[in-house]
Amino acid sequence: MARVYVLLLILLASVNAFAGTYQVDNGVPVNSLGLTGGGTMAWLNGFQVTAGNETITAIEIMFGSFTDGASGLVNGDPVTVALWTGPSSSPASATVQRSVVTSVANADLFLFNIVPIAPITLSAGDWFFVGGIYDEGNGPKYPATMDNSGNGGASSWVAGWSVGNTVDPNNLTGSNVYGSLDTFYFPYNLMIRADAGSDVPEPGAYLLLSSGLIGLLALRRKR
Repeated sequence: MARVYVLLLILLASVNAFAGTYQVDNGVPVNSLGLTGGGTMAWLNGFQVTAGNETITAIEIMFGSFTDGASGLVNGDPVTVALWTGPSSSPASATVQRSVVTSVANADLFLFNIVPIAPITLSAGDWFFVGGIYDEGNGPKYPATMDNSGNGGASSWVAGWSVGNTVDPNNLTGSNVYGSLDTFYFPYNLMIRADAGSDVPEPGAYLLLSSGLIGLLALRRKR
């Protein structure tokens, strides 16, 4: 006799062996963000270094949306994962200290991709930012996964360069659109984390029942 198994909800939290993980997300991804007019987007989270977690060794990042294929991303697409440092909680004056050219993976699957970086040691109290830089071509694509925290994205930032414009990740405010998620009335945080320590974690998975897709037109809600 055939057996039918109904999966309602599974949440598998990341098993993390790093000394410490910096995160602002609540662990429940539901939406994605992008430039509907195409171009290049940088999306990043800001953190303040805590004592005992001064050395950053890896960046964790999700790609895409809830529905498979809805983000327009293709696994294997080139993407840059970077770490910036700056003098304040805003990345307006932040500069890139680490940059890794890698590929989109696990698009639209709500899985963290762990990207090792050359370790960088900062001082307690310093500000740093981690995120991705992705060329959407003529769009629309939605690479940046967001949570459902609903408490605003003051720690999450986006910058977007229109098609044909020069991309300078060391001058985010020089992009065509720039600001925190709060600036654009998105009550979410980006699914990007930073790991401090040297151990290699076992990646966890998020398999959820959730919905929603948010896009950007000059970083505004897609209608």
